[in-house]
Amino acid sequence: MNDHLQDERPDDVRRQLRELIDATAPVSMDDLASVPVPAAADHRWSDRRRQVLVAACVAVLLVVAGTVAVVRARVRDIESHVILDQGPTPGTASPGTIPATTALPPGASPFTAIPKDGMVLDVAATPDTIYLGVQDVGDDQVFEHRLLEVDPTTGAIRRSTTIGLTPGPPFSIAVVDGVVWLGSDDGSNAYLSRFDDGAVTIVATLPGDPLLAGSQGFLWLAAQGGVEKRDPHTGELIKAFPPLAAGFDFGPIADGGDTLYKAFSGFGPVEKITGDTQVEFSDTAGANDRTTTIGATRTHVIVGGLQSFLVLDVPNGNVKKSISVGSAPRAVATFGDTIWLVGASTAVALTGPDLHEGPRIDLGMSADSAATTADGRLIVCGNACVQVPPPP
Repeated sequence: MNDHLQDERPDDVRRQLRELIDATAPVSMDDLASVPVPAAADHRWSDRRRQVLVAACVAVLLVVAGTVAVVRARVRDIESHVILDQGPTPGTASPGTIPATTALPPGASPFTAIPKDGMVLDVAATPDTIYLGVQDVGDDQVFEHRLLEVDPTTGAIRRSTTIGLTPGPPFSIAVVDGVVWLGSDDGSNAYLSRFDDGAVTIVATLPGDPLLAGSQGFLWLAAQGGVEKRDPHTGELIKAFPPLAAGFDFGPIADGGDTLYKAFSGFGPVEKITGDTQVEFSDTAGANDRTTTIGATRTHVIVGGLQSFLVLDVPNGNVKKSISVGSAPRAVATFGDTIWLVGASTAVALTGPDLHEGPRIDLGMSADSAATTADGRLIVCGNACVQVPPPP
């Protein structure tokens, strides 16, 4: 981004200003005071006054141009380095009992798949492909959303599929039984689409933004009105599950193996659906904080609020612990017994049956979504993508 500054360097402007001033005949205050003031009807100006006025105007204009160039250079420099919601400085202690942030561990490396004018809204990983849903933020003249297929080993883009303004940017991705499903919104309608070999086909128009997950061999969709169980190959609706509590109809969902867990984007309970049975799982998680994300294993459910993550026991739904990662919760990713808590700029791994809390990792980016690969690596994406190796 700093390459654009070559034609407007502040030093060049200052040099031009100095050369012009030096070339202008010096003018003292006595000279200005001795210039007679013409009568109102006399529009004649002396050559000397005209020279002084022109020099003064040029000098002012160049000073303004130099100031603008300095400001623009500074703003662009800040934009090229800013990381939103950095959290604690790496290597410094955090308040309270929260462990200090540490740098990315050895082996972590940035992914190069994200376009410079894109924001990754969601990421899904299979053993052979990582899928990135990219929203074009419009930094260039071409406005297009994309689904990227990325090599999980090298981070190279295998294929980039352009998605038009309809169905819009894929903000939710689920891979169920080998089929890739996309949830999107074009500003007027929300859509469920199927991705096949570079082609995106709209399967259903929905009343609200769909959040997707695969569980128990089915495609699950959470939108306004509750949760839907759909055929993983055709997208056909099998059964709808309205919310048990009135007023709580939208929020994130997560696969817990043989159970789907549903939270609400606000103050509300967590529900669970096993087969066709829907019951309330916990009324504690959303009681004091707004839910932003949810994740699950067979033994724990993790709910992210505005400030911290709550870990709930399965099957009773009681709060086992509350954990802050030093930045606002963004995503939960699981691999076996490892649970990754991902914040806006930091991440922490919980490992083992006792959920041992690892060191806080500074991601060096603004995070929005996360997934784990078949070998246990954590993939975090947002305004960039990074990978973190499994905890030791």
